[in-house]
Amino acid sequence: MVRSDERPGGKRQRMDYDDMDDEDDRDIRPKRTLASTVVMPSIETKSREERIEEMNKTEKKEVTTRNRRMFSNLLMGTLTRFQKDEKKIQNVEKIQAEKQKEVEKRLEDKKREDREKIMAERQKLFDERREQEKELRALQRKKALIQYAEAKKEHYKLLRNFIQTQTKPTLFFAPAKHSMRSLELLKASEKAIDGETNLYKRLWRKT
Repeated sequence: MVRSDERPGGKRQRMDYDDMDDEDDRDIRPKRTLASTVVMPSIETKSREERIEEMNKTEKKEVTTRNRRMFSNLLMGTLTRFQKDEKKIQNVEKIQAEKQKEVEKRLEDKKREDREKIMAERQKLFDERREQEKELRALQRKKALIQYAEAKKEHYKLLRNFIQTQTKPTLFFAPAKHSMRSLELLKASEKAIDGETNLYKRLWRKT
């Protein structure tokens, strides 16, 4: 007896059931849509592009930051080196200025010493010349006094034979013939003349 649902060629019918079951199973199972599989790669690609873009931005930012840092370091290094060089130059200039100042000071001191030496020599020569002139004047004065004393001595020597008056100006006379009074006056005159002569002798010795 053949079942109503059987068909000639039972095997084929079984296969049909299997096919039906497979179709039913496919209906029951979650269906895999092609849309999801197609869309996902686009989403992933977009996200990847965004990430790449972000990475590029980040990399650019890092590069910019690194470049700025390198430039800043280079600038600071250059500035520091420039400051050091400037400081060295200033130190060298300061040392040179101090040396120049010291040289100028030595030259000025030498000039001052030379001027003082010349002035001292001039003063010495002036003092020596003045002393020589003083000595010369003293010698001339002494010579004049000696000559004067000698002349007075000879003069009073001649006057010893004359009587000196008490009047002013003094007069000398010799009587034609002496008396007692004239002889006394003559002795008195001789004494006075001897006093004057001794005075000039003392003056001559002092010179």
